[in-house]
Amino acid sequence: IHDEQGRMMAIAGVTSDVTARHQQNARLLAFGRRLERAQTVGNLGFWEIGIRNGAFWCSSQFRRIFAIGSDAGTVTYDDVLARIHGDDRERVRRQVESVIGAGTGFDIDHRVVLDDGGVRHVHCQGTLERDENGRRDKLVGIVQDITARKLAEIELRSARDQLGGEATVDFLPHGVVYRVISSLETGD
Repeated sequence: IHDEQGRMMAIAGVTSDVTARHQQNARLLAFGRRLERAQTVGNLGFWEIGIRNGAFWCSSQFRRIFAIGSDAGTVTYDDVLARIHGDDRERVRRQVESVIGAGTGFDIDHRVVLDDGGVRHVHCQGTLERDENGRRDKLVGIVQDITARKLAEIELRSARDQLGGEATVDFLPHGVVYRVISSLETGD
């Protein structure tokens, strides 16, 4: 503050305690790290499609499951569809369109083709969210890499068919255990 001659008479200022804001930011960052770890451990990715604008968002784990590098830039729904196995693509597209039209959810398994020609099996679930006015807003969901489980199921069916018996399967946190009961064991 200056007087009539322009000499400084006082200094005025405003301070604000931003401690709470910094603490909130730290909590959000910690939550984000925990969520990222959970996605990695569960082979689980998240995705979202805007109904009105078609905008697509996905988590880094989704990108890993679909083998879309972070250097690929913005991912679109068409990019994702292009990676879905040709025999599954139309079924997935119809399922998504049905959810948008009917306002329900979906639960589907399909395959993803990798750049090297390899295939991943994924489980995908999604649901429609509405905005505050009840209009269809976005489709949100998860994708989980279930390749190990699908390969174990295929191996189990093959073993059962070869031995002509019944098979049981148990899914454990770190793998799949199965037992084939053949006619040799039962004496049939």
